[in-house]
Amino acid sequence: MNPNALETAKGDYTYAGEHLRRHKTTGNYYAFVKKGGKQFRRSLKTTDKPLAKRRLADLLNDFARLMPAEAADLTFEQVAEQWLDNTKHTVKPSTVIRRQTCLKAVTPFLSGLGSDRSAWANEPASNGSLHTIRWKKPNLSIPVHFFTDF
Repeated sequence: MNPNALETAKGDYTYAGEHLRRHKTTGNYYAFVKKGGKQFRRSLKTTDKPLAKRRLADLLNDFARLMPAEAADLTFEQVAEQWLDNTKHTVKPSTVIRRQTCLKAVTPFLSGLGSDRSAWANEPASNGSLHTIRWKKPNLSIPVHFFTDF
């Protein structure tokens, strides 16, 4: 078998570049990307090679943002700690102390929820009010958004 050609049950593809194949019968370009041990095939919905390369670049950026399975299981405390460690060198020491205080106040409302982010994203905690979280939002918007964007 030619290493530059990939044959599947749905048709024949010819090599057109890295991660890029062209369907022999339709002429459409397809992206073939491996991520996390799986192979993804996506139609780029074009027969124009320069446009296919641009769409492939966009698709590769989308795939680069995929989270590994370990990151999906992070708790709020772990995300907040990483965020604080990664940003404390960019702000004043007093800001670091304020952020630590805010995280300490909000963590009881969000602790133990793990990867079930939708359960707390818009609801108040049973042992307190959502007002506390909203009041501290300017200091916590980055870790909260990171935690809810999965």
